[in-house]
Amino acid sequence: MINWIISSSVLIIVVICLRTLFKGKIRLRFQYALWLLVAIRLLIPLSFGSSAISVQNVTNHVVRQSNVQRFVETDDVSPNMNETSVTENRIKIYDSILPENAQLNEDDSDISKRFQLSESLPQITSCLWIMGAVGLGIIFVITNAHFHRKIKNSRQRLEVSYINLPVYVSDAIDSPCLFGIFRPCIYVTQSVAENSMLLRHCVYHELTHFKQGDLFWGILRCACLSLHWYNPLVWWAARLSRQDAELACDEATIAKLGED
Repeated sequence: MINWIISSSVLIIVVICLRTLFKGKIRLRFQYALWLLVAIRLLIPLSFGSSAISVQNVTNHVVRQSNVQRFVETDDVSPNMNETSVTENRIKIYDSILPENAQLNEDDSDISKRFQLSESLPQITSCLWIMGAVGLGIIFVITNAHFHRKIKNSRQRLEVSYINLPVYVSDAIDSPCLFGIFRPCIYVTQSVAENSMLLRHCVYHELTHFKQGDLFWGILRCACLSLHWYNPLVWWAARLSRQDAELACDEATIAKLGED
């Protein structure tokens, strides 16, 4: 879990740095595609191979040394021992020191309690993580369901002959949007519907979102946020990736409609 958090956070920072370094020097669509690497790492906790200087090895080394320092402070412990060996060695040390049927004193009791707490801490953090992930996932589902019901009850069909997606006018939105997983539709405001040129631009913009698969990427973004709700870097990455999605969509739409 720690490896997953650290490696994904480092990757986010790297992508943000690349995004800043190459701003205006690469196509916006390619800049948007960089976030795919982050999404893959956030959704897949497994590590595919490692090297001597990998984040995973550094993390394992730090955790191993921390456990050795915390539980066993004796010259008989080797720095290369793993957690299991350290625990077994610690038990052997106490067995050799304490006579049979001896009672633990207060200091030994405190050490035992701290050891039990350290053993249960991963279970507690895992429960908190699962509760947060499930809770945020439910919030996303309820929010989208509420939005779908609101726009469905207020929409009116608008005939647009030059695209193959249904277009609706709705007073429940502040700006045009593309919504719907199984039956995607384009929604525009009344002011947009009354301006033919603005309507054409907005409709093609939302159509580009559809062709880019941004509905699918939006679901992945919500999944990443649900799994990593505790990490502020993931929320920052989600905001930047949405900005890049809009910029890439603008670039593709302008290329289709023309600079004028």
